[in-house]
Amino acid sequence: MTLTAAATTGESSGRSSMAWPRLVRLALRELRSGISGFYVFLGCVALGVLVITGVGALTDSLRNGLTREGKLLLGGDISFSRVHVPASAKHRRMLDSLGRVSETASIRTMARLTSGDDQTHVVLKGVDATYPLVGAVTLGDDRQLTPDVLQGRTVALDPIVLERLNLKVGDVLSIGEAELTIAATIKKEPDRLTNRRAFGPRAMVSRETVEATGLVKPGAMVRWRYALDLAEGSDEALSQNRETLQNTFGEAGYTVKDRRDPSPQISRTLERLRQFLTLIGLTALLVGGVGVANAVATFVDRRRKVIATFKSLGATSQQVFSIFLIQVLVMAAAGIAIGIAGGFAVPFILDNLYGDALPVKAQFQISWTSVVSSVTYGILVALLFILWPLGRAELISPAVLFRDEVTETTQWPRQRIVVLSVLTALGLVGFALLTSDSLQIALAFCVGLTAMFAVFLGLGTAVRWVARRLPRPKRPEIALALGNLGAPGGLTRSVVLSLGAGLSLLISVALANSSLVEELSGRLPENSPDY
Repeated sequence: MTLTAAATTGESSGRSSMAWPRLVRLALRELRSGISGFYVFLGCVALGVLVITGVGALTDSLRNGLTREGKLLLGGDISFSRVHVPASAKHRRMLDSLGRVSETASIRTMARLTSGDDQTHVVLKGVDATYPLVGAVTLGDDRQLTPDVLQGRTVALDPIVLERLNLKVGDVLSIGEAELTIAATIKKEPDRLTNRRAFGPRAMVSRETVEATGLVKPGAMVRWRYALDLAEGSDEALSQNRETLQNTFGEAGYTVKDRRDPSPQISRTLERLRQFLTLIGLTALLVGGVGVANAVATFVDRRRKVIATFKSLGATSQQVFSIFLIQVLVMAAAGIAIGIAGGFAVPFILDNLYGDALPVKAQFQISWTSVVSSVTYGILVALLFILWPLGRAELISPAVLFRDEVTETTQWPRQRIVVLSVLTALGLVGFALLTSDSLQIALAFCVGLTAMFAVFLGLGTAVRWVARRLPRPKRPEIALALGNLGAPGGLTRSVVLSLGAGLSLLISVALANSSLVEELSGRLPENSPDY
């Protein structure tokens, strides 16, 4: 009775909204029979969305950690650095008027044994009494660095320097014109990550000792860095002071950073890694879309009698299409939800396994941008692969349904389904371009992916065409195999497309990796330095 009412309402009012509640109820009632045949569908959608969500969640966690620890990593609210020339008296007075200031001077040099028998490269870093403004330098014996540790001609070294020169705490080495006593080893330095030019083990001394080495001369490559801890540390005050100081210090050749983005190069690297891995996840989702299309086709095939019953009771083709579309979208939503839940677990898993290897501590936070991106990709890919089989199903009459098992239907779906499929594909491409950091890379990816699908779809069609026309051999096993390859409604094209696209993705990633490794290792001399 409900179906008859729905059909009557649908035919009398066409696409009126009153029919949709009944269609939804019918679709949900039909799902009570179970989700048999949807397991592959759920797996394909969930895995693809999981990859995209996991990449976004991990990147967001790292960027959030970078922002939250920005003050610690930067050594203050704002930092200023330039080469050769320290801050003028005018600039220093301006900084001192805004808050606490710490001055450091870094220069690459050599640490030598007093006998001159051996030496190694170090980065000499001179610090003042206020360093560090935020956090603490942890020494090898778990003490914190204080001004009295570096009193006189003393130095704190990275442990690797002691290992290379076969020294220990208390021994003496030469840096420049000064002989320095090793006071301690450095275990942790809070602002080292943001100093991208610190290639080499650290040798930390007082500012006075740097002058005593004789290395600070006109033209020497000394990097002067000033960390500012604002007296008023609100975001509004930070923005105002950043703009004011940028205008003054930027013209003087300083590089200016603030705690909101303490390491722009790391942020750019994370964003590019996110884009690359998201495109890889989108490829995996599209390859899984072939399985989605097969699962939907199988689902429709198993519901032939149901479709015949619906149509015999007066349901229109559009109502049949809507009922099954609702069912498939419910399953797609379930797969997307599973994928999102699994993707948000990725940062926790990687942090527990490899947290010490990450540049910053991951700070998990749900980013609605990542959620929307994952949901959009999942829905668009699902629609792209379910519209076609559902559109062909609505054209089948009850009389043809029982004959479709042996007769292949080659009729295209209605024009509106074709238009919707094209618009969905364009929407997927547009969304990928819109969310990409590099328009050129995303466009090349979309063109390459389209070409790959076209090639393997054509190859699968060619395999089926050849299998149909080859003479049947006498061996029954081979004859049946060839017959199945060319049989109407077979999975030849789908299998060729899935295997070909999947293997192409794996080979592309492997080739990109090996090319990068070869590019780096091939250019290194046999006896290259460690730093």
